[in-house]
Amino acid sequence: SRALGWSLATAPQAIRFSKQRRLDMTVHIQKTSFIKVILIAFTAFVLSACRVEGTLEFKADGSTKFMIELEDTTDAMKKINQTCKGIELSTRAKAKIIKNPKFEDLTSQRSHITCRVSTNEPFDSDKVKLTTDGDKYIFVMPKITNGYDWSDTKTNIVVSMPGKVIKTTKGKIDGSKVVLDSLDFFNDGIRITAEKEGASNASTSSGES
Repeated sequence: SRALGWSLATAPQAIRFSKQRRLDMTVHIQKTSFIKVILIAFTAFVLSACRVEGTLEFKADGSTKFMIELEDTTDAMKKINQTCKGIELSTRAKAKIIKNPKFEDLTSQRSHITCRVSTNEPFDSDKVKLTTDGDKYIFVMPKITNGYDWSDTKTNIVVSMPGKVIKTTKGKIDGSKVVLDSLDFFNDGIRITAEKEGASNASTSSGES
């Protein structure tokens, strides 16, 4: 069982979570909108959830699609009277990075509390974004937790890049996608590099000339 009680610490830079056997973890928050939204709006739920699915899709024209779905398969949130509405209120209050988020409560379709947050607009952040460097696209997200064990959380998050992925610090490469089967990138951050369309051919032609 992953029963979890949680409360916000009085210090604005940390959130303290209590697990079984009074195991405490303090998560230090960087001063960015993304860090705040993940930790304040999502992390308490993610820590108790046993299933996390999501997609993050970047297009060459700069458009972005983001969706994350969290299911509390152990009913830990239900036991402390937390619902998707609480996630929505916290996210709307703190999530400056997520423009025009859509919230869906899928609990009635499942046997456990299940919440989905999505948007079709780019992130409003200078820390979490897609950038270009010559003939490459680069996506970077900083770490947001310190050493938490995510091994009990069933995870399937797919990051889609505008071109073929050539390098990633986390997950498995599948063409233009990176598939993440663990949330351990929260502890270490992630950097994904992809080639712009035609970059390989241009490089080969240059090398043969």
